Parts: sequence; structure tokens; C-alpha cells
Amino acid sequence: MASRFWLVTLVSVLGGCPAAPSDDTDTDTDTVDTDTDVVDTDVVDTDVVDTDTDTDTDTDTDTDAVDTDEDTDTDTDEDTDTDTDTVPVDPCSVSPAEVHVGGGARFFEPIVPGQDLEIFHGIQGGWHHWVGVDVRYTQDEFVRVFATLTDVATGIHPTFQDPLEAVVQLVGPVPGNFQCAGTAFGLQHELDFTTLGGAFNDWSVMCGTLLDIHVEVFSMDGSRLIGSDTVRVTSQPYPGDGPYCVP
Repeated sequence: MASRFWLVTLVSVLGGCPAAPSDDTDTDTDTVDTDTDVVDTDVVDTDVVDTDTDTDTDTDTDTDAVDTDEDTDTDTDEDTDTDTDTVPVDPCSVSPAEVHVGGGARFFEPIVPGQDLEIFHGIQGGWHHWVGVDVRYTQDEFVRVFATLTDVATGIHPTFQDPLEAVVQLVGPVPGNFQCAGTAFGLQHELDFTTLGGAFNDWSVMCGTLLDIHVEVFSMDGSRLIGSDTVRVTSQPYPGDGPYCVP
């Protein structure tokens, strides 16, 4: 008894219990999942659509009045401001022409009312003053000029040419850069002191007297008046030809 016990114990220690014969064929049968997925059969929401028909008819009985007011206001405001910054008006398009009387032997010299008119002693012994014209707003290049000198106190024309007549060419430039304008100068108006009671060379009879210079400018053939101008001046001898006369 004791010997068998020790034999069993020794076998267990050395190799354990011998394995039972095994069959390589897997006889285990995998169990098929036979669970059946239950389809969710929740009923679709069959809430009835609200088929109530709104039979209330809102009738807008407001009758907004049509605006029958008529705007009869007329805008009578007129822009009368003159733009002074613009280029001067084309003189070719302006009528009537402007004529300004002046003087000057070698170029045009304007004469303004009240200024002194210098009379000159010529190398041949006579006396004269110079006449010039400034003509604007004309297309005439050659014009005919008539000039008259009148003593204001007596109405006498103290000149040998009454009037002075000359055909002249208008040349530029004219202030304002006008294209249809020009000046003429160097017209010598010879004085006749005998008409005022003096001697041929007695310039003192005209010293400090008031004189009107009047010019008329015509087309070259004299058939059309272009313009005229008159200016009142005080006669004085040229500084080199005589003393200043007190008016």
C-alpha cells in the first residue's frame, strides 16, 4: 500500500499524469446566433394634418383718398450770377462794336475823361495832337476814321482838318487777347489857333481849355458805321514845348 502511494507520487512529480488520447477533429459545434433582430415597428406619426380652412375674410374697407393736390409751384429762380473767371467773350460774336478814342504817335495810348491832352509843336512850326482808336468786336481789318476836335466853350473846331479823315489798318494786340479787334494810332490832327482869335503859333489861346475829341469808325468804304466815342479833355502843351497851363 505504501509502495503504490510513493509510485503514484513519483510519477506525478516527474511528468504529471499522462494525457489522455486526443482526437484532432474539433467536435465542438459553434452555436449559430439564432437571435432574430426585431425590426422597430414603431408606428409612423400619423398625426392628422390640420385641415381646418380659415374662412374668415378680412375685407379692407378703408378707402385711402388719392392725393389730388396739384403742385402748381413754378421755380422762377434764375441764376443770374455772372462768371467773371471765364475767358473774355469772343469779340467776333458781340455786336455792336466798341470804339475807344485815344492818342499816341508810335503806339495806342488810351485817353480817359478829364485827363490832359498834350499838344505838340512840330518841326515845321505848327501844332498838333495825336489821335488813335481802339476798335473791338469787329471783323474789319481796314477801317475809315473821322476825328473831330471841339472847343467846349465856343463850339469851334480849332483844327485845319474838320474832320480829320484817314483809312487805317487795325493791328493788335488788344488787352484781353481779342482776335477780332485792333488799334490804330499816329493820326496827326493839326491845330488852327486862328479859329480861337490867336495868331498862327499862339498856342496860349488853347492853354488849359476844355476840348471834346470825337471819333467815328466806319467800314473802309464808308458805308457802315462800326462805332463812335467821345472824351472830354483839357489841353496842355507838351512839357518840352511850353509851360503847364492852369485850367
